[in-house]
Amino acid sequence: MRILLILVHGTGDYSKKELNQRGAHFVRAIVKKNRDLKNKIDMKAMHYSDILQTRQEEVWHRMLDVSGNFGQHNSSLRGLFRRIWIYARRFLLFNMGDAAVMRHMAHLPNSVYKQTMARIEEEIRDGWGQIPEDQRESTAFVLMADSLGAHLMSNYIWDKQTEIIDAENQSVEDVAKIPADFELVSLQKMRLFVTTSCPISLLVSGMDRIQAIDNDRWGYDFKWLNIYDHDDLLGWPLTPLGDYHDPSQRGSSYATVVEDRQINAHGGLRGYFLENSKPVSHWQYWHTGAVENVVANLIGEILKKE
Repeated sequence: MRILLILVHGTGDYSKKELNQRGAHFVRAIVKKNRDLKNKIDMKAMHYSDILQTRQEEVWHRMLDVSGNFGQHNSSLRGLFRRIWIYARRFLLFNMGDAAVMRHMAHLPNSVYKQTMARIEEEIRDGWGQIPEDQRESTAFVLMADSLGAHLMSNYIWDKQTEIIDAENQSVEDVAKIPADFELVSLQKMRLFVTTSCPISLLVSGMDRIQAIDNDRWGYDFKWLNIYDHDDLLGWPLTPLGDYHDPSQRGSSYATVVEDRQINAHGGLRGYFLENSKPVSHWQYWHTGAVENVVANLIGEILKKE
């Protein structure tokens, strides 16, 4: 029995090398927490940020050129606050900017959203490519997604479940066109979905009806754990969204699908004193012992059950 762990980053300007290093560090950390996981985890760090970040970097530097670096001064108290606000502006560009672009004209064939969904499927397929075919049946899938990555993966699963529903009304010829590896790329083998700093509540709050993905039908059977920090501006609980669920419409209630868990995201001893009570905690989940512990334990439980 093995685990395929795919890690999905949030917004930001990450390189493939950085993501692989981050993923390898996380795997080493959870193996230290649970020695039963040693040599049982195949990790894939998903990369999609390049779809957006090249243009965002261009926009950022053009803004700095035109604005005179937003009036930053090298000294004085005012200069210090200006540097803080520049940091905040970049945070908004690479975080909220990504979310806005993803939603813009998402239905169009070549939209950023469609490009990203195609990349996600490609990365999942690449992850399964690490597993020999004769071992895939005995391999459980674990997905861990941070920040906007959590929202994107929820959307990806919703879209795949839509394809399953649509297939029920298709002709035999159309069904035959479904890829042979659909069960793998649709995440039907997923047993655990962990989201950290998840902004779904922030992004769907204005909708009349709020429906979650299904975790116990259409071939799916997984646990969804949502981890957030009170000090993280982008990390929100999900279960309150269940109050806006419409049982007559497709989709489950967040109140029944998700388990929320509040932690202090600080990224180690140094971070505990410097960052655990600040918005900077947004980046610290995957370096926090509480997150490592819970993921190590949950993956250990999966290995025992399968």
